[in-house]
Amino acid sequence: SDMLSGLLTELFQTKIQTASFLCSMDPEALTTVLQQKSQELKEQLQKNLNELQVQMVPYQEEIREKMQQSLEEFQVNMATIAQSFESQLNQKSQEIQQSLAPYGEELRARMDSDAQNLKKQLTDLWRSFTKLV
Repeated sequence: SDMLSGLLTELFQTKIQTASFLCSMDPEALTTVLQQKSQELKEQLQKNLNELQVQMVPYQEEIREKMQQSLEEFQVNMATIAQSFESQLNQKSQEIQQSLAPYGEELRARMDSDAQNLKKQLTDLWRSFTKLV
C-alpha cells in the first residue's frame, strides 16, 4: 500500500510537471521531461518490485512447507485407502471363490463321470471292433 501511494504520488507529480510544459508547448522540453520521468518511474517500479520480492521470501517458505505437509498427508491418506481397497478386494475375491467352489466341485464330478462313461464307451467300441477283425 505504501508502494502504491508512492507510485501514485510520483505519477501525480509527473502529471503536474508535464502540464506546465504542455501549456508552454515546448515539444523538446516535454520529451525530455517525459523521458526523465519515465525513467524515474521505471526505477521506482523496479525498486518496489525488489522490495516486494524480499518481503515475499518468508511467505514462499511458509507456502512451500504447507504444500509439503499437504503432500505428505495426501500420501498417507492414499496409502490407507489403497490398503483398505486391497483388503476389501481380497475379501471379495475369497467370498467369490467360496461361493463358486461348490459349482466347481459339481462340474468336476460331472466331468469325471462323463470321462468314465466315454472311456467305457470307447473301450466297448474297441472290443467290438477287434472282434470283427
